[in-house]
Amino acid sequence: MKKIDIHRFDKRMESTLEILRSCGVTKRTTVKHPISKGNAEAIIKYGTIRSLQGKELSTRCTDLYQLLTCARILDKDFGHCTKEDFISMVETLDQRYSKWRASKSRMTFKWFYKWFRQGDNYMDIDIFPTEVAWMRRGMGKRDMVSVQRADCW
Repeated sequence: MKKIDIHRFDKRMESTLEILRSCGVTKRTTVKHPISKGNAEAIIKYGTIRSLQGKELSTRCTDLYQLLTCARILDKDFGHCTKEDFISMVETLDQRYSKWRASKSRMTFKWFYKWFRQGDNYMDIDIFPTEVAWMRRGMGKRDMVSVQRADCW
């Protein structure tokens, strides 16, 4: 039985891959900020690795788009970035986006960069690269909105 996809993640993935293949700029993109070809290829390859790991299409689609956003913010090749560049990226994410999205983007980038530096067996290695090891989720219980029963009525 075919799964019903009301969010059209297949179309979103096609669109995201099209943007990445064109290095971040297409006729339909609202953000006209290109990324390097090497960064685009690395993000696409990471998406393939995540697919082989059995990650859902929705997760992969979100991850690739968040990595595209991070690449645009960094504005240089991942291989040439320093810890200071990543600190600046995190500050920009925190300023532009909600706590939830910034937190998710940080963790997605942290795992991506671990794969980028350590290769396909990155899941077997417990240590993150020093450039991103300091990144934390950034959302504690106090940041999460709690809904009380009285709020619903």
